[in-house]
Amino acid sequence: MATVFENGHIIRIDSEYIHAKAVKPALQLLGDKRFAGAQAAFWKAHDHYRKGDAEAAIIECGKALESTMKTVCYMRGWKYENVGAGSLIRICVNKGLVPDYWREHFSDLISSIRNGIPPARNEAAHGAGREITDFRNYAVRYMLHMTASAIVFFAEAAARNESTHREN
Repeated sequence: MATVFENGHIIRIDSEYIHAKAVKPALQLLGDKRFAGAQAAFWKAHDHYRKGDAEAAIIECGKALESTMKTVCYMRGWKYENVGAGSLIRICVNKGLVPDYWREHFSDLISSIRNGIPPARNEAAHGAGREITDFRNYAVRYMLHMTASAIVFFAEAAARNESTHREN
């Protein structure tokens, strides 16, 4: 395990490869001022992870993903109201953010994102009741990396020909 100082933040790095291929690109894309909300949540997720607060890290991952998709919808002029991650993913898929030839393949990836990040976030945010939920470091790392990959996908797809894809 190592830590680095990036853009005024200390980030814990458990895999240099994943950091270079997913986390850094996500942070660079979130540097666009339109993604300020997603960027703040993603930084917080990393900060909580570094400090050992697994539940808070997972909650912030969910916020970062939802904020990214809301920004994508805003950039494209797509309407959404008080919807969660699943609905935002459906909007992005139904509006053609994913090329048609990838639709079937991407439905599995969407399922992975929808069934990975939001449920873990909900488990962390809503309380476990009588049982203690124990989020292991490897699970939090997975959430951070999956969130980074999803952010890269959605932000890059939204930037692709952004001005020619605006609809209401």
